[in-house]
Amino acid sequence: MQTHKHLFFYILPVLVGIVLQFISLPIVTHYLTPNDFGIIALSQLFATITFSVCNLGLPVAYERNYFVAEKSNLSSQLLYTIQLIVLLLVLIVSFIIWIFKNKISDLILDNPNLGVYIFLTFIATSISGLKNYFLIYFKNSYNSKMYAWISIDETILSVFFSIFFLVYFKLGIFAIIYGQLLSCLIVFLFLIIKFSRKEIIKFNFNIIIDSLKISLPLVPKIFLSIFERSSDKLILGYINSVSGVGLLGFANKFSNLNFTFLTALENMFLPKIYELMFNNSDEEEGGKLIGEMLMPYIYFSVCFSVVISFFSFEFIYIFSNPKFYESANFISIIILLTSTYFFGKIPQLVFKKKTKIISNLGVLTFILNLILGLPMAIYFSTYGVVFSSLIAGLISLFLYLYYSQKYYKIYYNWYSVFFVFGILYFGTFLLLLLNKLPYLFLLIIKITLITILFIFGLKMNYIDFILSLLKKK
Repeated sequence: MQTHKHLFFYILPVLVGIVLQFISLPIVTHYLTPNDFGIIALSQLFATITFSVCNLGLPVAYERNYFVAEKSNLSSQLLYTIQLIVLLLVLIVSFIIWIFKNKISDLILDNPNLGVYIFLTFIATSISGLKNYFLIYFKNSYNSKMYAWISIDETILSVFFSIFFLVYFKLGIFAIIYGQLLSCLIVFLFLIIKFSRKEIIKFNFNIIIDSLKISLPLVPKIFLSIFERSSDKLILGYINSVSGVGLLGFANKFSNLNFTFLTALENMFLPKIYELMFNNSDEEEGGKLIGEMLMPYIYFSVCFSVVISFFSFEFIYIFSNPKFYESANFISIIILLTSTYFFGKIPQLVFKKKTKIISNLGVLTFILNLILGLPMAIYFSTYGVVFSSLIAGLISLFLYLYYSQKYYKIYYNWYSVFFVFGILYFGTFLLLLLNKLPYLFLLIIKITLITILFIFGLKMNYIDFILSLLKKK
């Protein structure tokens, strides 16, 4: 498969991000407090929610319709037109945020003096979101090398500028947003210049109609899915626990490594899934081919989740300080949920244009998070919020799988799925329950479970498949 030989370039940005995060983490945690991380997390949440409204769900539509537009040599025009629409909406919303920035800051952060910080966070998030359309273009055109270098360059620039402003200018939380803003702006301008040299930028508003028909029903789902993934921060912020939001935000920095890794794998298999869906009139045959193709990826993703979950305390202990040790348990629990996001990346309902179902599931998940999260947060604080998010997320997952399989059945090897996820869930809960025991005993448990998982991968030939993917061709 053509996509297999690109795995090296899709995994490389993840590895670089992990290394840079571990290098920068001791510096960042020295200068910032859990309360600072709480401010950063809540500001980022506001920016993400607001930009999702401007985005109109168009990334999903562009990813799907790219292959249709490519046949008519209109893929570039589709890209530019979508970016123009989103940019115009961003400019309008930016003006509104600037006018009310202090009131927004007072509402979200209980501090009216951080309005500029919230505004800059929205601008950085928006530029990054516009840049992501170029990454989708590179991914769908199988230009994994350019995808990797752009992602790596932005990561390196962001870390460099953030540390520079933090250490030499002592700018605190503003150092982080200045680093993000400068890095994504430099990369975005570079991409605009690169594409404009390649061909004249043209807009075609006629081809955008079909994309909007797909994307607009997704807006409520995307909007609510952000609330769903961030309901823990919203609830903790509501009960005035900004430091709790900070610990949770710090835990999310580690758990997001798992989500980033899933995205790297998605970049590998998603274009191939769409090809198999569009090119196979026999859906049963297509479902079998997709299921067979996805099983090694599922195993690979769970292995990564196991490493982060099982060794979360070791990571936090080595790369941070005692102020953040409690977040290790949060990381392990969050990983249980993010590991299941793999199935949310399989576009059965999008392919079938059943995006209203996705939105309805988003509403349900949001309601579940509120119903479970608020009382559990009041009685169990951060632990209650994290566990309520896990429960609501798993209920949503089962419903999503049910409807996805109903409209386009993929023939997974469910024995393998339950086995590998069973190792992850059983091991995580066992280690959480026994965390007061001597470390050597816990280490033996971790190594034993990982060995079982490895032997299973050998038996099912998943290890050989993964090794073949890692060979750069």
